[in-house]
Amino acid sequence: MDSLTIIKIEPLQEPKVITIGNSLAALQKLVGGYLEMVPLSTDACMLINEEGIRLHLPPNRRFRSDVLLGNVLIVGRDGDEIVSLTPLQIQQYVEVFKTTEIVGPEEKRASSPFGFLF
Repeated sequence: MDSLTIIKIEPLQEPKVITIGNSLAALQKLVGGYLEMVPLSTDACMLINEEGIRLHLPPNRRFRSDVLLGNVLIVGRDGDEIVSLTPLQIQQYVEVFKTTEIVGPEEKRASSPFGFLF
């Protein structure tokens, strides 16, 4: 497949459905660096910048007990492959992540080697 249909979530923005080239470089460009995968389900995951804390990326959303930093991409998964989201997945994840959040600096201060905070 030459392209991927995914969801991009920027800090303080609503999710956007975008189509990008199906390449590692295209995904890395959108998060601004190396990718870290955060599982959502067996067939979808989030991709974030693995150096979000070191790069002082802005907080984006709370997820479970974590704070995601920088741009968040939601992509489909087929085993180890990254694939386009289905229309149903798009509808589901746009709804789940549609609310923007203000995350306080105290939540961002926790030390973690990952692009999200514990």
